[in-house]
Amino acid sequence: MDSFNIADAISNYLNSFEQKIKSYPHYSDIVERMRDAQKEIDYEFNKICFLMLAFCRTKIDIANAGKNNKTYMNDTLAQVGDAILDTIISERYFAEGKNKKDIDDIRQHLGKNDNLFSISTKKSLISFCYHESHFHGNAPSEHKVAAGSHDSIVEAIIGAIYLDGGIAKARQWIYENIMVDIAKVI
Repeated sequence: MDSFNIADAISNYLNSFEQKIKSYPHYSDIVERMRDAQKEIDYEFNKICFLMLAFCRTKIDIANAGKNNKTYMNDTLAQVGDAILDTIISERYFAEGKNKKDIDDIRQHLGKNDNLFSISTKKSLISFCYHESHFHGNAPSEHKVAAGSHDSIVEAIIGAIYLDGGIAKARQWIYENIMVDIAKVI
């Protein structure tokens, strides 16, 4: 039997991340902006460090990953969020008796980059993104904080909510922020 303890592993990862960002010259600003971000996304974190990770766009070196073996610090959290989003959508429409094709169509619509980007734009989420020296919008052109229409901010927030508060909190946030326009799809 595997003795892997997921709660300990996540806690260790979060502690390591927090130690890294404490070295950022604008750490106190990050903490303050994350308090504002909680209000904007309408979720109060038990461990705000999850939200800090969701908005962290610092590039890190990872062999065989991303362009030039680099990826963003929030990418793996976004992957967790993407899986949770798919799960919640599938769960909801399975319970309503939808068939596989309908569920796939709904998942594709709700998880589309332009749909998630629209949510990000409505809530001005990009303004909370940062890297090791600047926030988005405050960075000189040579130090821009990466963001785009295919950005993973919303998925990273879902992953952060899931890891912080569990599946029920993530489900509630997804229902209130992503699935509200479902009548347009079905």
